[in-house]
Amino acid sequence: MNKSIAALISATFATVMLSNTPLMAQVVLPVGLPPGTHYQLIFLTYDVFTTPTDGNIADYNTFVTTEADQNSTLAGLDVQWHAVVSTATTAANVNAPSSGLVYDTAGDELASPSTTLYSGTLLYPMDGYDQNGLTDGTLEDYPLFTGSTQTGGISGYPVGGNPFHTEMGLTGLSGGAEWLDDGNHNINQTEQDAVYALSAPITVIPEPTTIGLVAIGLLGALTIRRRNA
Repeated sequence: MNKSIAALISATFATVMLSNTPLMAQVVLPVGLPPGTHYQLIFLTYDVFTTPTDGNIADYNTFVTTEADQNSTLAGLDVQWHAVVSTATTAANVNAPSSGLVYDTAGDELASPSTTLYSGTLLYPMDGYDQNGLTDGTLEDYPLFTGSTQTGGISGYPVGGNPFHTEMGLTGLSGGAEWLDDGNHNINQTEQDAVYALSAPITVIPEPTTIGLVAIGLLGALTIRRRNA
């Protein structure tokens, strides 16, 4: 076969394959924050938790940590992750405390020191972005397990409590408390739903300055010269 024709076929095949490859969003970390600033990330798990009849908070924390580790950006942050759920003995605002800046995985600011995550109001709607920075029509107005009141306390229907009723949250176009408390829902004992994952505080690290990079380069050059002397 003529090499030019073979190359053309190969390039065409590659183009077709790329066009059929689904585009993947990326986690967007907040930008423009001064060095030393602390913030947290929150996401809705892509996968679902086994059952709301589990009242062990450690199981929920393990689940959301496993979800976060599926994304290399989140795993690289090297922080702990906690489930925003309330059991009969542990409130969400205790298991996953928050009092400052909170961003979703699309880079939207949801909470601040003056409008905290558990204040009953959000600065931006909780649109259901998962650990890969993705959301779609199936996540809009998406119910999930929380077991919590509007302020992150233990509701009358915590997870692991009544096997047929659990307090649920609701993602979607709302900046109110529905993201955490949309009322108690009738469920069956085998129902599976997603949960929110909240990171421990992340500290903004200053980027290397030009002067610092030049100094590192000069130090490396001097080290090489000494070794070769």
